[in-house]
Amino acid sequence: MAKKVDTSFVRCPFCGKQYGLTGDYHYGSPIRSCQKCKRQYLDFTYHEIAFEGIRQVDVNPTEEHKHDKRKQGIVAVVIGLAAIAFGIVMIIFGWIAPWPFLIGGVAVAGGVGLMKESGEKGLAKTREKLEKERQASFQRVGDPNYIAALRSMGYQLPPNYY
Repeated sequence: MAKKVDTSFVRCPFCGKQYGLTGDYHYGSPIRSCQKCKRQYLDFTYHEIAFEGIRQVDVNPTEEHKHDKRKQGIVAVVIGLAAIAFGIVMIIFGWIAPWPFLIGGVAVAGGVGLMKESGEKGLAKTREKLEKERQASFQRVGDPNYIAALRSMGYQLPPNYY
């Protein structure tokens, strides 16, 4: 019987070291160096803006998308507060462990960050970050060595780069 392969994570194709989730979407160079085996590979969760552009939802999110971000933030805050409450209950029963407070603090901070990100201030920050990445992307693709590296790794370049 064939072994089922988990494709939900990005993995180094050479040594199998697990990295981020395959559903993630990042802007930047898709060329990655494995921390374990030091070999370079393509990570298709990264997208080169000069070739692929910026998704509309990242610069002009719909109200539905903003609402989803706020909802995710609220869920994270609730989970964080529950973890902190669990930590308090543990202390009441004489069990002292810092992990519920650490997890709770991180979840609350992340949730607040997600809720802020959905606002106009957060959106302006995102747009500014994307503009910097766009400039970096055009600088990278101007380097013939970078283009050659992408081509040798099997990245689908636009026709004008062949």
